[in-house]
Amino acid sequence: MIMIIDGSMINKFVEDTEAFHKYSDEKFKMLDVDNDGVVTRKDLPKGGLGNWILALDDEAHSDEDVKEDYDSIFKSFEVDGSCSIGLETFRLMVKEIMLALVRGIGNMPISMLLNDDSLIFKACLQSN
Repeated sequence: MIMIIDGSMINKFVEDTEAFHKYSDEKFKMLDVDNDGVVTRKDLPKGGLGNWILALDDEAHSDEDVKEDYDSIFKSFEVDGSCSIGLETFRLMVKEIMLALVRGIGNMPISMLLNDDSLIFKACLQSN
């Protein structure tokens, strides 16, 4: 679905703790395929992260690009050397990624093709 979004819509969603936790927790549960309470590399989608957060076409990214994305995420967010990310850390990670998008978009409205299960789509729904 094509939607018009701006940074304030995403920021409003992130600041709404209840809504943000609801939808980010759903994504965490989807990624934690073995239901062990953490997300590890083996849980992460082969296509990359863009589809479930930013609604990007991950088919265009090479396996090496996806590996670099995941390396960066685990280097930045896994805290105890376990190569896993728990729910609280996942929320922090998603929040940081979404706020980076807010900084990039600013208040300029843009048109974006969104998957209906992406967090950006959920942000748009929350703002209406």
